[in-house]
Amino acid sequence: MVMLGTVDAEPYAWPFDGGVDPRHTALVCIDWQGDFCGPGGYVDTMGYDLNLTRAGLEPTAKVLAAARAAGMHVVHTREGHQPDLSDCPANKLWR
Repeated sequence: MVMLGTVDAEPYAWPFDGGVDPRHTALVCIDWQGDFCGPGGYVDTMGYDLNLTRAGLEPTAKVLAAARAAGMHVVHTREGHQPDLSDCPANKLWR
């Protein structure tokens, strides 16, 4: 199934060739995790306004639902470390 259409973007509409094939397209969701968006997570405990990081949740959920309905591959990423934090950079360990 090929979905035709474009998204207005700069410097040109995407995709530039006018077609999206869900079999060859993936939606990549990066770091949508509690540490950034949830009560009690890192951003919250640092005292930042969660409304700023949570603002993208609803629009992203709509895009995620549409991607799944179209049969696209969906990839979620998150940062993680060994239980003993041996692979955690020093600038994060101090936190």
